[in-house]
Formats: sequence, C-alpha cells, structure tokens
Amino acid sequence: MFEVQEYQDRIEFRFETDIDHVNRVIEENHIFFHQVDIGISELSNLNLVLRELLNNAVEHGNKEIRDKIIHCIVEHLGKKRFKILVEDEGNGFDYSQIDWEIPMDPRQTRNRGFALINTFSDQIKFNEKGNQITVFMSLSREIEFQIKQEGEFRVVIPSGDLTASSEKKFRALLESLLDEGIKSFRFDFSKVDDIDSVSLSVLIVFSKLLSKKQDWKLEMINLNEDLRNLLKLTRVDRIFKVIE
Repeated sequence: MFEVQEYQDRIEFRFETDIDHVNRVIEENHIFFHQVDIGISELSNLNLVLRELLNNAVEHGNKEIRDKIIHCIVEHLGKKRFKILVEDEGNGFDYSQIDWEIPMDPRQTRNRGFALINTFSDQIKFNEKGNQITVFMSLSREIEFQIKQEGEFRVVIPSGDLTASSEKKFRALLESLLDEGIKSFRFDFSKVDDIDSVSLSVLIVFSKLLSKKQDWKLEMINLNEDLRNLLKLTRVDRIFKVIE
C-alpha cells in the first residue's frame, strides 16, 4: 500500500513499511515541489533529512514489520520554510537520550541519523510517545551542495566558499554519501573562491576514509588559481587528483 494526497501547500503519504517506499516518497516530493516552483537543487537538504526520518521509521520505529503504516507530511510554510512530520506505529522511544552531535570519530555510526537531522533543522519536536517527529527547516541562502551523477562519479558542487561556518553541513553531507557506499567522487569548485583550514581538514579526513575502499577515486575540477596554489602548499593535491 502506498497512498499520496496533494494539497495546495503540502503533500501527504501513507504507506506500509517497506524501505523501497522511501525512494518513492522522495521522488513524489520532487515532482510536487517542482510544480510549485521550488527547484530540485533547493530541496537537497530537505530530502536528506526526509530520507533519514523515513529510514528511521522503517527500521527502528516499525522494525520493518510490513503491515505497519508510516504517515508522512511535507508542508511548505512559505518562502524557504518547511515542516516535515513522520509518524510510525511502533512503541516509541525515550528521545531525551538522543545524542544530537555528529560523532567526532567518523567511524562511529551510532545516532548519526539524528545528528544529521539536527544539523539541517531549525527545530525538532516529538510527541509524548516518541513515535512521531516533526522537523522545521529553513532553506537559507547559505552555502548549499548540489549533488549529481556523472558516469561512475558522484559530483559534489558547493554553491560558495567552504569555511568554518559550513563545516558541520559539509562534513555531514560527505559522511552521508560515504554511508551510501559510493566510491568515486568529483568535487566541482566552479563556484568556490576560498577554502579555509577547517574545510581542508574535512576533505582530508574524507579522503582517508574513502581510501579504505577498493577502487576508490577522488577528483577536483574547476579550481581557480588561488585554490590550486593552496592545495599545492598544503599538499592536498597529493591526495586528490586535480584536473586543470
């Protein structure tokens, strides 16, 4: 069972517990918000949060019991603000014990889903039982990351400079992509003029984690002269393949 209802400012889903339905929700969400003139690239962070919420409902809330239902509402509150509600039919849990911070050790997977949700959200609410979560998000004009596929490469395109202010978002995104099992990455820096030491550290840690996979590939393209010199100075160009 998979049901979709569309309204002027929201889309609502009810579906039986099946991890394959998560992708269907994401696809339907794309179509709906494209119709109300919100571009797919603008929804990248929202879809990341939505996927984490739905995966959690399937795996931990309903414990993959197929005949249990998941209810999801994605609502446009105006301008760049959204609300996501996800409710499962599980027993709930003690949400006061959640560790909302992304683990400093990237090899630690415990609670990473909630840490990612927290990174991109303005506000998070639970019902008393703990089987319903409501997330409020603002799609700000701060740096965003467009993700696309080019052949075997997953391409990451930052919309601006990579600095300490975007470090948590950048790290969370890269860790989520690693969790998908992707092995070939290309960073397109055509819109980036500056990378600070914090973001360089994120890239270095990311490269070390990726290098543990077989047949991994890591490229950088469209760097300006200053960025190329920075990578040479810091020897990061020995880790990434820099394409002129």
